Amino acid sequence: MAIVSDSQMNGVPRIEGSEVSVIEVYDATEQGVDPNQIAEWSPNITIADVYEALAYYHRNPQEMIEARRQLDEMMR
Repeated sequence: MAIVSDSQMNGVPRIEGSEVSVIEVYDATEQGVDPNQIAEWSPNITIADVYEALAYYHRNPQEMIEARRQLDEMMR
């Protein structure tokens, strides 16, 4: 799978084929959730997808700042 940013989540990057955002993956690992557990959140996610999401997060810091703003707006 790949990381996509489309209208499904208002442009917030997510794992293709799921509604799991890159930020959710990053935040979960920061809270101590094992990447293997994250891969079980959706039948469409593999452990490789989890690590790709983490790599994407770190490669795109400015995009992640904007994505967090988008998520905050979506939650209001």
